[in-house]
Amino acid sequence: KLFYADWQRCPADKTMSSILYVDHDLACRCLVTFTIWQLGYWNDVVASSQRALQAFQRRQYDLVFIDLAMPEMDGFALARAIRELEREKRRAPALLCGMSVIDDPVLRQHCRDVGMEEFIGRPCSCDDLRYIIRLGEALHTQRPGKGHYFENTGC
Repeated sequence: KLFYADWQRCPADKTMSSILYVDHDLACRCLVTFTIWQLGYWNDVVASSQRALQAFQRRQYDLVFIDLAMPEMDGFALARAIRELEREKRRAPALLCGMSVIDDPVLRQHCRDVGMEEFIGRPCSCDDLRYIIRLGEALHTQRPGKGHYFENTGC
């Protein structure tokens, strides 16, 4: 369970370089962002794929959580666009994680086909987010001069 007191214990200075969370649903944005904060990380949050691309053009993210069922441009198209931006700007690839209430092998394979490395079914747990963030942190620390790891303080 999530508790405000746990969130207060999270060290604000111990963050992975950059996390972006993209979701059109306000309740999901609030819940997932709060959970990410409880885990001791800060993240940027946007409500559409277009805003995500704008943010991604301005800043390199190490981890991107993507709602697959967004209106206008779905999560699959966003993942393709992010991968194209990374190639154009010669950036290190971000860890992309798709999120959906539908969890089946075909959907997971489609995520991989468009360049996402991970998938989380919804509703997601604190442990699901912790796993993906730690994976992102491990990949991030493989880059020279980047990242750091710390023990979890929440959930």
